[in-house]
Amino acid sequence: MRPFSGPEDLALAPFPERQREEVRRQLQEVAQVRLEDERERWGVFSFYLRTFAKDQREILSAIWGLRPWRMPLFLGRLTAAAAVSIVYFLLTSDVWALGAHLSWRAAIAMAILSIVAATAFIFSGQDLGRLGREYAWREQLARTRLVLLGTLALGMIALWLGLLLISLWGAWALPRAVLVEWIGLVPTPDHLLRYAVFAATVGVLGAALGGNLEEEQEIKAELFIDEEA
Repeated sequence: MRPFSGPEDLALAPFPERQREEVRRQLQEVAQVRLEDERERWGVFSFYLRTFAKDQREILSAIWGLRPWRMPLFLGRLTAAAAVSIVYFLLTSDVWALGAHLSWRAAIAMAILSIVAATAFIFSGQDLGRLGREYAWREQLARTRLVLLGTLALGMIALWLGLLLISLWGAWALPRAVLVEWIGLVPTPDHLLRYAVFAATVGVLGAALGGNLEEEQEIKAELFIDEEA
């Protein structure tokens, strides 16, 4: 840019190559070609994977912005179902006998599966995937579904950790003589931790059942964010 000095300055002149490249780059950013415009047929997995890979920072930022660890606190029936499960398991000898003798491999596998199952159960049970008038191949809708799934999953993980701590506290509070009678040996910290992992795992599944009893408006008010649709 320079000050205008006369009519000759109005003559057209080509952009330098560097400026043309910059214009092309900015036009590509502004265009924001959506995945559904690239081709008509997609597989479910590939479409959602491409959506996440294309905008993973924004998706993760949106999930974090929803503060998913707070979600269980605002869903009363979900939290109540989890609390009832934990209290029942704490006072049931059969649960203690099973949980304290589980292998670590089985306990960890069950914990992971329970979180995945609870997330999928609430997502499908509350019909959170239906965002528009139809299930369409649209990148923005896929992005929002990924945010919802991620928020639910982290919420279930946070709930599992909370139930684990409560179960551990309850396990330490029970008289050792009672635990010896229930599990058939003197409990060690390892036994107590295995039991707590098992109790938290089943508690998350109970919470998922309670989550599907929540009013649709309440759970969507906690999960939905303003998105371009």
